[in-house]
Amino acid sequence: MSINQRKHIRFSLDLPATLISKFGERHETTLQQISIGGCFTDWEESLYTGDEFRLEIPLANGNKLPLRCKALYKFENTGVGVQFVEITKFEQDLIAK
Repeated sequence: MSINQRKHIRFSLDLPATLISKFGERHETTLQQISIGGCFTDWEESLYTGDEFRLEIPLANGNKLPLRCKALYKFENTGVGVQFVEITKFEQDLIAK
């Protein structure tokens, strides 16, 4: 996906997060980019395009932001492009901060 196809600007970062599979398996990951519409996270062998899962993203106040997600694409041994599913305006505002 090119930068011209994106709805939201993504910002580069290295942010630890927890990926929780649809089976409840927890995997530590690192978010490499994030926007209010999605993110790019480390490679996860068990994720496939179209899979839905949850991400818990740590906030500055010590809480975690749980988000429903869908894997949109995978780059072999590089990472996974993720779309946030049914994200609220409040959740978007937290991510934007």
